Parts: sequence; C-alpha cells; structure tokens
Amino acid sequence: MICYVDNLANTIKFYHSLLKNNGRLMITVEIANGGLDTLWKTYKKELCVDAITESRSSAEVVACLKSLGLKYEEHLIPISVDITESFNPSSQSGERFPNYLTMTDHFYQSFTPEIRAGMLDLLRNQCSTEKDGKVLFNSALSCILIHA
Repeated sequence: MICYVDNLANTIKFYHSLLKNNGRLMITVEIANGGLDTLWKTYKKELCVDAITESRSSAEVVACLKSLGLKYEEHLIPISVDITESFNPSSQSGERFPNYLTMTDHFYQSFTPEIRAGMLDLLRNQCSTEKDGKVLFNSALSCILIHA
C-alpha cells in the first residue's frame, strides 16, 4: 500500500523503472482532503502508532511525481459510504467502519471518550454529507496513471 511505505520517492522510482516503453504504473490512493485523509491528518498522533507511522493521500503522491519529473494523469473515483450506523455505539455493524478507518479492533474501547467523540464529530461534520437522513462518508479515491 503506497500510502504507508517508508520512502515514497524510492518506491515510485523502483516500480517506474520496471515499466517497458509505453507502459503505465497505476496507483489508487485516497484523495487529498477526502474523509480518510482528513481523519488521519487530524488524528495522526493517535492513529499513526505501531507499524503505521505515516498515511499519505493523492497530494503527497502527486507532489512526489512532480519532484521526480514524471508524467502522470490523475482521475477521480467518487465513492460515498453510508456510515449512519457508526454513530450508534450499540450497533455491532456500525462499529465496523470506524474500526476500519482507524485500523483498530474495537473503536469504542480503543480511544478515550474525548478522542472518540472528536473523531465521530469530524467524521460526521467534515468528512461526510447528510442526505435523506443518512450520513455519507466521502471515501473518494484518486487513480494516478504514471507514464513510462
């Protein structure tokens, strides 16, 4: 997963070096300022622990490609996920998405009440939109095609 590698530039250079003439390298990654990027940038101290020390979005990948002078195309893949149940602490299915987003096994037990409340507020008010009584999380991706 490109968003967690230790050295982004070296990783891209390595895979780019494997391309043949007219080849393309495809990277799909969370969009900059999307829901996951916003959550991880806001709560980096709480989330970037253990094996994960960095989280990257399309902004960091594109900046790296520009610094390497590589030609690329970027395409948006819009994705919305209904996370309405995530705001019900007694919902087993509702806890799965915060578990996934935070890479924890038990979201409601893994963080202090203050941190958990802040994350849920961020998810609802900055990472999502509300439509027809549903909370829709912005999980859009960026598909980046890098030319040989």
